[in-house]
Amino acid sequence: MPLEQRRIFRQFVIFQVLQRRKVLKRVNLIRQKILLYIVCLTLFGFMTAADAYGLRCGNNLVDVGDRKIDILTKCGDPELIDEWYEEETFRRSPEIDRFGEDRRRRVMIHVEEWTYNFGPTRFIYILKFKNGELVEIKTGDHGF
Repeated sequence: MPLEQRRIFRQFVIFQVLQRRKVLKRVNLIRQKILLYIVCLTLFGFMTAADAYGLRCGNNLVDVGDRKIDILTKCGDPELIDEWYEEETFRRSPEIDRFGEDRRRRVMIHVEEWTYNFGPTRFIYILKFKNGELVEIKTGDHGF
């Protein structure tokens, strides 16, 4: 191989190696960013999960499934109580029997929403009860 061709070939190989290094650096940088993104999302998920599953009243924790009397003992009286009735339908199997009659059962359920405002440093919490049992904890805006 003539000298000029070797020199051109060597430059080509060096160029290819340098290009590969640049690509690998980019790939590693992208991998690092993805890993950082996943770690941040995981940490954020852990931080928000604590509020999503319960409400802290002082040293006490209120959770879905608690009864009203327990929550009154732990958190005191709410700022606001809304009450209404909802009709819920419970399905029996099969829904329509062999005589064509509807076998679903309709029941009126007492629903209450209690609103707790713990001040401007915490969120407003809305607790939803069905027949005296806590079924949902929602977080509102900052308190006042």
